[in-house]
Amino acid sequence: MDYRIIEKPAFDVIGNSRKITPQYGGASVEIGQFWNEYMPSAAYKKLADMTLEQRKLVTGGHILGLFCPNENNTWDPVVMVIGIEKSPKMDTAGFEVFHVPAATWAVFEIQPYSTQKHQEIARRVWAEWFPSTGYEHDLKPELEAYFPEGIGKPPYKAEAWYPVIKKNT
Repeated sequence: MDYRIIEKPAFDVIGNSRKITPQYGGASVEIGQFWNEYMPSAAYKKLADMTLEQRKLVTGGHILGLFCPNENNTWDPVVMVIGIEKSPKMDTAGFEVFHVPAATWAVFEIQPYSTQKHQEIARRVWAEWFPSTGYEHDLKPELEAYFPEGIGKPPYKAEAWYPVIKKNT
């Protein structure tokens, strides 16, 4: 699997969230439902319009899917956010703000994007990549970055970002 390891500073994401039940080893129907319900909304249109204010922020992504631990700092349910990176002067009215701490990331490209390809990469990251590398999950939010060239017309481009730390050996 092709990947790159990168270090990025902390940043904030604005958007709207929903708690979902994690589905290990398969796709959560709730994730697809959230995207399908949110994309036609006025809030999503406002976010998409606000991406014009962004100037190559931390991820470079146009739209983000963020997966965070809940208020009890556990992953069941997981807090899923559909949003964008917050720029310094961005109007956040009507949106929640989520902080993503500085991290080292393992970034996996998903191109051309498909839900099935994304699921396969996620499965392989957990089943093959983590066990065979010198890294483990850093227990910080995970994210999906969707890029302008992939929004609305194929071939879609996306990346899956996993926060990582070196394993203690």
